[in-house]
Amino acid sequence: MARYSGRLLMGTALIHNAIGVATYARPLADIARAGGFNAVEPHWDRATAFWFLVSGGLIFTTLGTPPVHSAGGVRRT
Repeated sequence: MARYSGRLLMGTALIHNAIGVATYARPLADIARAGGFNAVEPHWDRATAFWFLVSGGLIFTTLGTPPVHSAGGVRRT
């Protein structure tokens, strides 16, 4: 199971973000229409959509990647 934990977390993050895009389609469209920058602050629905997708991205990039050891490169079991 440990061999596949990174891949499973990456898959979980992708599913998480797919659900987020489907659930928060309207607030994400509002963010895009507002230009993206400084378009989240006063709106709680936009902030929720933003942080939902950011958390999925963080899960994908930090928990889903295999550990890198300084001496041996990427450890594969």
